[in-house]
Amino acid sequence: MLIDYRRQTLLFNPEKFQEASIAIIGLGNIGSHTALTLARLGIQNFKLWDFDTVEIHNLSSQAFSLYDLSQKKNEIVKNKITRLNEHANIKLFEKFETKDISELNENDIIIIAIDTMKGRKEIYEQLNNANKRINLLIDSRVGGNQLEIYNCNNLEEWKKTFVDNPSQDPCGGRFICYTSIITGALITNQIKKFLTNSTLDKSIMFNVDTMETIKDFNW
Repeated sequence: MLIDYRRQTLLFNPEKFQEASIAIIGLGNIGSHTALTLARLGIQNFKLWDFDTVEIHNLSSQAFSLYDLSQKKNEIVKNKITRLNEHANIKLFEKFETKDISELNENDIIIIAIDTMKGRKEIYEQLNNANKRINLLIDSRVGGNQLEIYNCNNLEEWKKTFVDNPSQDPCGGRFICYTSIITGALITNQIKKFLTNSTLDKSIMFNVDTMETIKDFNW
């Protein structure tokens, strides 16, 4: 490994969790920061979905730089992870499709980081039609200075978080850079808690400006 984890092992020792596997669907505002934060935590196994390329407007909030422009987001994130940990096991995919469901296993922690409610509902239908069982699915959403995180242990829990009249802005359509970074950090913290058998909050709503936190609110 390229990272020296000694300063964090009293809080989280990655050697105990080398089999942990993370599937991230969407590598934009939330997904790109989450992937790199998890890599720094010591997670080694990743399945990454994104079909998009890096554009100039992505640089203000996503984990990319000028050197990454016009390149595929999934390939760039893979390269950044392997520069942190050359032993990382990373599989890349484009747009999430029904044929990809076989790539998911029950031990995968699934992170939903796409930017539309329509896309979430499509993924739900694909997983539900395949009778896919999940271990933990984390759905995260950002807008302005507010973020939301939902920890779901089955598909029906996830479905309850859907809204019929979402904001017309895509997730992250109006935001500021640190909201995305904080979201990635909080998701990583939830995964650390899950792996170490600590109690998870079913839901978290956090306003970065007011520092107001609401946990376990009704869905």
